[in-house]
Amino acid sequence: MSPSDSPRAFDSSVECPLILAPLAEVTHVAFRMLLRQIGGAHLYCTEMLSSNTLVHGQASTSLFLLRDEQETDLIHQVSGADPALMAAAAERLAAGGVRAMDINMGCSAPTIIRKGEGVALMRRPELTRRIIRAVRQSFPGHLSAKIRLGWQDDRPALLNFCRMLAEEGVQTLVVHPRFRHEKFKGTARWEWIRWLQEELPLPVVGNGDVFSAADATRLRHQTRCAGVMIGRGAVMRPQIFQEILTGHEVRLDPEQVLLDFIRLLRQYLPPEKHLSRLKIFVTWFAKSQFFGHTLFAGVQSSTSLAEGEEIIRRFFQQVQTA
Repeated sequence: MSPSDSPRAFDSSVECPLILAPLAEVTHVAFRMLLRQIGGAHLYCTEMLSSNTLVHGQASTSLFLLRDEQETDLIHQVSGADPALMAAAAERLAAGGVRAMDINMGCSAPTIIRKGEGVALMRRPELTRRIIRAVRQSFPGHLSAKIRLGWQDDRPALLNFCRMLAEEGVQTLVVHPRFRHEKFKGTARWEWIRWLQEELPLPVVGNGDVFSAADATRLRHQTRCAGVMIGRGAVMRPQIFQEILTGHEVRLDPEQVLLDFIRLLRQYLPPEKHLSRLKIFVTWFAKSQFFGHTLFAGVQSSTSLAEGEEIIRRFFQQVQTA
């Protein structure tokens, strides 16, 4: 099978799609709409959704299910370790018109691991097999899985695990090439992405350490991945997708980015979430700004969204007159 005949990541019409990675408390509808306004990705992941919350919560009021009517290109990521509960969650998503679902097998947060979810599933392949079978029976859309390299350096075990995923109906594999204990430390092992893409019958999307258009180009060249997923790099530099697509540097007015983000928070999210989501966004966005530590400290000290907005305006006024 030639590369042009191979299945594409997430059944995309694009040969190597750009995808926003799922990030807790970041990839909500307000941030996704900010990216679309700037010039965003081909596909967007939601925050990680708890299967228990999806099944037992109220979909109409769920912060994690909020979306704009134009968001027809979402990938809903779900975490869970109970096959029946995961199947019920998948059925609920399908009933809500969701076209693509991703199973989280890579989150290394201790609270997630203690529940047997996220990367903990990579230590229990037979349970994972039952989960995928149950989800496949309930969800007719595109099914993907996002993994790490596992708990230790064991290529045969990793390959067997990934082959099992493909056999049971996973259609796209997203690989963050770090081990469980590494979290975001060290350098992502891109060579593992290429190895898995060469060994597996399904498209492999590369994820990890993409902070510029040049990084995305190197990832594609070095791994021949079927897609590029970007998380932290998109929060620090929301123009990154546009730069990759156009091949040109995109300069943004950082004050306007933050003011637009605040406007979108007010438009899409409930008031009680406004300040916390602003603080989390600024934590990452400030890393790419001159004197960003001052901006970060100021916003973190705010006690309301209005105060945070005033601190942002005052900060950039001082930068301009310095």
